[in-house]
Amino acid sequence: MYEGVLYALIALVGWGIGDFLIQKSTREIGAHRTLFITGTVASIGLLPFVYDKLHEFTWQEYGFVALLSAVVLVGALILFEAFRVGKLSVVESVVSIELPLTVLLAIAIGGELLTPWQTVLFVLVCTGVFLAASKRFSLTHFKGSLWEKGTILALFAAFFSATSNFLTGTAADGIDPFFTIWFSRLLIACACGGYMWYRREFRTFFKGVKRFPVHTIGQGVIDNIAWVSFALAMTALPISIATTISESYVILAALLGYVIGKERLTSHQKTGAVVAIFSVIILSSTL
Repeated sequence: MYEGVLYALIALVGWGIGDFLIQKSTREIGAHRTLFITGTVASIGLLPFVYDKLHEFTWQEYGFVALLSAVVLVGALILFEAFRVGKLSVVESVVSIELPLTVLLAIAIGGELLTPWQTVLFVLVCTGVFLAASKRFSLTHFKGSLWEKGTILALFAAFFSATSNFLTGTAADGIDPFFTIWFSRLLIACACGGYMWYRREFRTFFKGVKRFPVHTIGQGVIDNIAWVSFALAMTALPISIATTISESYVILAALLGYVIGKERLTSHQKTGAVVAIFSVIILSSTL
């Protein structure tokens, strides 16, 4: 249990930093090229962890992870494009609804149950995440904020993210966490690489990576560390709990925007960050 909490917290930090770098990378080299780097890094970096076990997995398991890779591919392309065209704080506020969606999937399909106290903490985390990620907390201004660039894309991405979270947890717990991330990212890298080859983009791609190595390579490494940690957390924790803890990465992304991106945080965003962080800590202690 405690190892699962640690892995979920690592995913929290990794996703927070990763999303910040992903936004930079998508604006510098494009969404599908950024996703190609993410898939390639995982394909190479995780191969030693799965190479000796590849013959042990069944065709059904390969097929299930292939389905997962398709969901992740579509969702990531939509999300990366939302990052490219939209504001990080607005996009994160919309994507944060993946948390209740994932938990609902875990309860409805996976048969998981939360205690009444965990349910209260779950609601507090959702509330804190929403407040911290929302640019405005006003019924008169929320409509205008909702329809800023990238928000519709982020809304669709949230549904795909919730589905991929649930499928990742199911595959990691039932098959293997390293194989789940490795094979799904390998297929994603092949898909994006094939598209780039078709459009003859590799020359400009390498120029872009050479020009912006920190953002492009950095997001690939950090985002994959986060996903592997999330998959490992799923093997020790219920999907609903692991997702609730790690979902607070949107707060970290907002703080990075505040400190590095010089974005201003409102009073309700600061309140939401405190509520979510303390709720996550208390929720972790109830396991």
